[in-house]
Amino acid sequence: MLEVMEKKISVIVPVYQVEQYLRRCVDSILGQTYKNLEVILVDDGSPDNCGAICEEYAGQDERIRVIHRQNGGLSAARNSGMEIATGEYIAFIDSDDFISPNMFQKLYQTACREGADIVLCDFKKVSEELNSTNIETYSNEQFPVVTITEQNCLEYMLGATRVTFTVVWNKLYRRALFDGIIFPEGKIHEDEFVTYKLLHKAEKVCYLKESMYFYWQRQQSIMGEGISLKTLQRLDAFQERMIFYKENGMPDYYYQMLNHYRYFLNEFVIGGYGRSKEIMPYMKFYRKQLRENLSKLNISTKTKVGYWIYGVSPRLYNKLNG
Repeated sequence: MLEVMEKKISVIVPVYQVEQYLRRCVDSILGQTYKNLEVILVDDGSPDNCGAICEEYAGQDERIRVIHRQNGGLSAARNSGMEIATGEYIAFIDSDDFISPNMFQKLYQTACREGADIVLCDFKKVSEELNSTNIETYSNEQFPVVTITEQNCLEYMLGATRVTFTVVWNKLYRRALFDGIIFPEGKIHEDEFVTYKLLHKAEKVCYLKESMYFYWQRQQSIMGEGISLKTLQRLDAFQERMIFYKENGMPDYYYQMLNHYRYFLNEFVIGGYGRSKEIMPYMKFYRKQLRENLSKLNISTKTKVGYWIYGVSPRLYNKLNG
């Protein structure tokens, strides 16, 4: 077993206004059965007592390194942690979440056994109404491991497992994957801009179907938000992904993303934002894709007509398909 316990894992934890949750998060990392960890706590200018708590932990465990920086957001904090990380593997934990005691051991052993560049696990949402002490966080049960191929990766990223594959915090990454890849600063839904590039770059991805990450869903969390103009930034990420797939010669992926883009754009239309000025640039981008690429796609004429109708009039398209 010792041969798979040698490589260091750098765990990057952005910290901002989570004073009441931070100890639970850090304790769950320090309590891992896998011990060769470098824990990087990035105090992103938190106005509460988080900075002092980080320093307290650093004084108790030599594996902890602390960065104090001016507030720049989640992406900037993660990028700061990446700059000083020395591990051969990277993981991200959000500071209001917590993890199962054997999460890193299982992810790392899977990576070694399968020769995988990325290993991800399932996660479970927990809320403030649920007492965390009642959650079973350790199990010796064997769970299935699924190898994700390039052919079915997008199916996982856009299907029922979309969130599981899109978020960055339930995964173990080989450090080299991040060469040339950083988180976009000033954006929300920052994971949407990054994870697909890492999954594409990885030669092998494995999915361990066990819930070992516990996402603490606060009322103000981004994942808990519905449709709003602020969430339009997700469409910015979809645009980048479409261009990425087109430039990398992946027409099937491009088409699936165009379909996903239209579906998400239509959520704003149905939600009453269809005539807002904020939506117009996204409609313009959609129509540009139709003009330049729709005729080249290997889809039926009926499907193409539907795309054109939506480009001309989303309201008409929804009426015809209602």
